[in-house]
Amino acid sequence: MRRLSDSFRSFKEGLQPKLLWEYWLAFKNTFWDLFWGATVIGIPFGIYTLIYAPSKMLLLSYVLAVVFMAGYVLWKADQVRLMTKFKITDIKVVETPTNQINLNQVYVQVVPRCLSETPIRECKGHLLRVYIKYTHDEDKWEGPIFDEPVDLGWSIYGSASRTLEPNISQRLNVCFWNVSPGSFRIIIPATEPIPSRLLSALNSSGIFRFEIRVTAADCSAVNISVDVTLDGCELNKPIVSLMQGFTEDLDRGGDSLSTI
Repeated sequence: MRRLSDSFRSFKEGLQPKLLWEYWLAFKNTFWDLFWGATVIGIPFGIYTLIYAPSKMLLLSYVLAVVFMAGYVLWKADQVRLMTKFKITDIKVVETPTNQINLNQVYVQVVPRCLSETPIRECKGHLLRVYIKYTHDEDKWEGPIFDEPVDLGWSIYGSASRTLEPNISQRLNVCFWNVSPGSFRIIIPATEPIPSRLLSALNSSGIFRFEIRVTAADCSAVNISVDVTLDGCELNKPIVSLMQGFTEDLDRGGDSLSTI
């Protein structure tokens, strides 16, 4: 009885007169537009009534169909608006100071953005594979030189999963390197932990491709590829590019979205 009483109280609290009136007005307008409007069901019914007098059963069936469609149209608008979805929209290169004198670090970051009006929960980045293209052989990718999934870290927050809020950008680190007098051009993956064999593989010149999958609760995963090279560049001005998805044939490259 207590559970029934709580359910009835919750139902009663949800019946707010103002909201009911607003819903009735929206439903009435949508129903009338579908009933006589230029719609897939409205046009045939209107033509039919000009020729024949509709039977009671036909009229009742049509009214019920319009009621269902009107409810669906109103539900769909809110459902689509509240569906959880996100995408990777941008790539950034950020130089940041450290607690060591004359030592800065440059990070390559991507920006997952929440596209819905509800938060995206348990968002997390995973580095799946790394390929290399040597500068003397620009038409061929080698590898993968690393193909064991590891977790990427968020800027400031580490590798724990994050909640993406609407209209609030958060950055996912891909890789970084040191900038100081005499620094070596060693790209360090922004993973936790950092596998020794991956670090060793990135200790060379060339163009590196990071294949990344970003996952979240109740959302489809997003796959991206990030190309990074320090060859012929200043350490704080690398050449980077972001591509959607994974390229099936690495010899052909991908569709670049943005380049710095």
